[in-house]
Amino acid sequence: MNIRDFLLTSFLVLSSSMTASAKDIKVDKFRIAGPFKLVAPVMVDSVKHDSSKFDSKSLLDSSVNLDILKSATQTVDSVLPKNDSEAYSMLLLQSSFSNINFVKAKVDVKKLKNYKLFIDGKETAAGSDISLLPATHDIVIKCLQAPKSADTCLVNIVTEKPELITVLGVDKQENGMKLLDNKTVVNAKISGHIKPSGDGLYYIQVDYQRFPDNSTEWTYILKETKTHRVALKTKKNISWVSNTPHTFQSYNDTKEGRALIFTDAQTLKETVVCEKMPKDQVALLPNHKKAIVSKVQEGPKADEDKHIYYHPDDRIPGWRSRLSYSLFDLETGVTTPLTFGNRNISLLDISADSRKALFAVSTSDITHMLRTDYQTLLQLDLETMAVDTLIAKDYFMGACKYSPDGKQIAISANAEFANRIGCVLPADKFPNQYEYEMFLLDVSKSLSANSADITPLTKDFNPSISNFAWSKYDGNLYFSADDGECLNVYKLEFAADKKTKGKNYSDYKITKFDLPYPYVSHFYLADNAPFMGVSACDIVDLGKTYWVNTKTMKASMIEDVHQRELADYAKPTVRDFSFKNSEGYDIPGFYILPPGVDEATAAKGSYPMLVYYYGGCSPVSKAFSTSYVFQVLASRGYVVYILEPRGCAGLGQEFGSWHGNTAGDPQTKDIIEGTQAFLKAHPYVNEKKLGCFGASYGGFMTQYLLTKTNMFSCGWSHAGISNHTSYWGYGYWGYTYSQVSMPGSYPWKDKQLYVDHSPLFNADKIKTPLLFTHGLNDRNVPPIESSQLYTALSLLGTPTAYVTFQGEEHHVKNYTRLLNWQHTFMAWFDRWLKDDATWWNELYKEPELR
Repeated sequence: MNIRDFLLTSFLVLSSSMTASAKDIKVDKFRIAGPFKLVAPVMVDSVKHDSSKFDSKSLLDSSVNLDILKSATQTVDSVLPKNDSEAYSMLLLQSSFSNINFVKAKVDVKKLKNYKLFIDGKETAAGSDISLLPATHDIVIKCLQAPKSADTCLVNIVTEKPELITVLGVDKQENGMKLLDNKTVVNAKISGHIKPSGDGLYYIQVDYQRFPDNSTEWTYILKETKTHRVALKTKKNISWVSNTPHTFQSYNDTKEGRALIFTDAQTLKETVVCEKMPKDQVALLPNHKKAIVSKVQEGPKADEDKHIYYHPDDRIPGWRSRLSYSLFDLETGVTTPLTFGNRNISLLDISADSRKALFAVSTSDITHMLRTDYQTLLQLDLETMAVDTLIAKDYFMGACKYSPDGKQIAISANAEFANRIGCVLPADKFPNQYEYEMFLLDVSKSLSANSADITPLTKDFNPSISNFAWSKYDGNLYFSADDGECLNVYKLEFAADKKTKGKNYSDYKITKFDLPYPYVSHFYLADNAPFMGVSACDIVDLGKTYWVNTKTMKASMIEDVHQRELADYAKPTVRDFSFKNSEGYDIPGFYILPPGVDEATAAKGSYPMLVYYYGGCSPVSKAFSTSYVFQVLASRGYVVYILEPRGCAGLGQEFGSWHGNTAGDPQTKDIIEGTQAFLKAHPYVNEKKLGCFGASYGGFMTQYLLTKTNMFSCGWSHAGISNHTSYWGYGYWGYTYSQVSMPGSYPWKDKQLYVDHSPLFNADKIKTPLLFTHGLNDRNVPPIESSQLYTALSLLGTPTAYVTFQGEEHHVKNYTRLLNWQHTFMAWFDRWLKDDATWWNELYKEPELR
């Protein structure tokens, strides 16, 4: 049976609420490795030290690497090859099966006399009860054959839910049929960074992988660009040295301190540049002679028994600490202080000639209506210590970087920046503060900035700027930008100035790189060559790495990461779905289909559906997720619909402005209308089996959505806000984020937003079963936000559950707790959308305590 038929059959059975009796599922095909000859030991004595006699069965304890089966090509049925030799031999048999739901089962082995059974690599007694998580499971049998004997192996999987299990084939053409599970996704090795050398002849590939002991392993791989030959592989952090063809730097801890090492990529010859580098954060100047060192200065210590708050943010650990900067001379070891004061300061960039540095000084102003801190942009001459104020007291400035010629500073900032010079909205409308535009500050003429010196580059460009970099090779800007659910890479190309033979910064065009994947997670430019390294993926595909020619805009693949890591697993399908809402807005989105589903022939009402959204300031991206594992949910038979309600960045300033002072109303309307439109266009979805979920602001959206509709069969809110007022005052960033979501509005004067739009004060309207999850160390959205609505629903008799995770903050990151968190929400969905509470009861069987 193929994946498509398996999923369809499973859901037809589930939807009919049939109860199956225990049934045997026959396993009659095996991949085989061996035979391996085993020789009985020399009998020095007739008994061991414990008086036991030799038993030929003990030969089964002979070690063998079960992974050898991965390369085995021979297959057999239940009749095993005869052992014609005079010695004992060992055979390894392997088969696999998938179950899309949590299942309890037994694996029986008959006819064989001497064997050991392994399920997923763990020795298991035949006929014993096993609990099977939704996944593809391996059966391996280690079989001992007597001399001159033949054996038969009969294997059966016994379960009360045979419709949920399928035995996979063992032939090579069956590859790509495994059921994707969350553990496999979390364990996958990610190749997330491709960093070209200055001349483009080499690149550094950075891989990272998570392990069950909660460690993360980072591997840095130096490769030749032309052949992709590996020249070096190390766990040590290595990075390219600017203004060199292909020299990379690293650090070695020594008795004297920390040594800075330069290594030539071609010869791998190491040069000690400085034996006693500071152990603090270091930014090497482009001339390699000096470095700017940042050091944390601890603030005044609070009393152990009492704590006075000097600012609402004084509850945040480290708020009283400040950074100070100094200039370190690599040759002499002399350190010269660069900054002094009690305000927060951050280093933004260093000019290509190593002469100047940009610093942002932050000053708190909690009475400001839109932002609590403003920045002053300073330019410091590192030789004369002269300081120029480039931008004074702006609340909306982001990253700042010098152009290669030092004449311009590129700035990413909100549309409110520089007196709304980049804003297209009317004066009474607030831009989404997560919507970033690109600006140029001209420092070639004057060092006193005003709006005349600043040019908005992307004012009429809808995507929201994410990261950007200047190319030293061609003098152009390259940036990534959120374009709805996509994160694309663009070139902002300046025209040539015929008079100066430089750049005409007032004449430019923006061109998107045409890459096969919708989400570019990282891009890196070569300093002195027309090349860019790119890592790209989508929501069901780990993606590929690319080498891009920035002149021709053409990309060539370096490696198919998904093929390397997940080729054996059936891949869901992603398709776009947009609709026009009742107010005339185009609401973009996409959906994920279970593997192999044919929309044209799928039976009406045969699949449950999950609806996901954020509804806050940012769009939901098509990035491959190891947290919410949308691809795993789809692999388990759910259609997953993801939409971008009004209010998110990346779809234009007007679209994004709907986030401010709406407290979920337009977003809720879009989600309901989007779900209705999707159901109309896709009749194979079961309209009686719909789930909804979101996290953080999306958790609030789930709660609020369920006060407006009963169309969903269940919901899940992770770290959601139930009471805008308590979140505003108690969350570490509550009042500051409220300046984004409710600009100019406050609890004491805007009850209709802070109270009337809080799910807690509408709890009696929620009739849908609702799961809450929360990290107990979450200070962004404190656990009280889940606790109080859970309590309200419990009192109201609405089906609900609340699961907390010790030691976790806003995101669940610990390896074991992450898997448990994922199992929790998947079991909740299965309970209400597949009418199968087996997994939920296994995890959280309610004791008799009432």
